[in-house]
Amino acid sequence: ATLKSYLRGVNLYTRSDAAARDAYLYGRIVLVGSWCFIDLSFHKVVTDEYGNRGIGQTWEDSNVILHRRNSRHVLGSLKKQAQKFVAEYLRVNRRAGD
Repeated sequence: ATLKSYLRGVNLYTRSDAAARDAYLYGRIVLVGSWCFIDLSFHKVVTDEYGNRGIGQTWEDSNVILHRRNSRHVLGSLKKQAQKFVAEYLRVNRRAGD
């Protein structure tokens, strides 16, 4: 819920089913012992040079942390990765719109 509200705050999250089919941010958290693997990837509709359309991954960031048995620490790391995504997404798309 925290990630959704953050993305909604920067206008990158919508509840529209149609928009969710066109682009989505996928998050995965894996806990192994004391370690936590966090992976975020952004997928959207892309078109290749032959005009073929499909969903493609256009951004990814992964991180391994010591989770300290603290869910706030894990969620804080996830939020940092989401902030990195938003900053890069807005930078690239602002430039594309200029």
